[in-house]
Amino acid sequence: MLEVMIVDDMEIMRIELKRLKVWGEQTGFVITQEAKDGQDAVEKLRKEKVDLVITDIKMPIVDGIELLKKIIDEGLCYCVVLLSEYSSFEYARQGIVYGAFDYIVKPIKENKILELLKKTSKYINKKKLEKEKIKKLENELEEKVEIFYTPEDVEKIVNLFKEVDERVVEVSANLIETIG
Repeated sequence: MLEVMIVDDMEIMRIELKRLKVWGEQTGFVITQEAKDGQDAVEKLRKEKVDLVITDIKMPIVDGIELLKKIIDEGLCYCVVLLSEYSSFEYARQGIVYGAFDYIVKPIKENKILELLKKTSKYINKKKLEKEKIKKLENELEEKVEIFYTPEDVEKIVNLFKEVDERVVEVSANLIETIG
């Protein structure tokens, strides 16, 4: 099951979303967390990540756009959907600029959220697969580097990159030539 967090300062909206008959086996999504504002959401996500965050835009303390930025910057979840009572293009544009998956206007209709969850499921599964492939490639690269270089050599190279030393080009060129 894919895990969902609902973020809205109005409890009645969170309850309304939870009452929809789209959660569970039908879609593969289950609501595991709720938050009353963006700050509350970030604190909870740092402790336990979810796959999807559905958040209101207009909230006190940390609004939905700020929450979206933090989620993207910190990699706290795969997908964020924005909710709003306003059908203003400006809100949708801001969300898209910062990486929102979609934008829904309240009140939420069950068929719309069902449609959205189907699209979201495909997107999240694709992201998870990409993440697994990247991890596998990182592990393979690590193994190959260990064949040619001792851990001390690798640490020296990493430190050179960190220091932005001019010798980094020469050392990394030798590394690439040796591995290639």
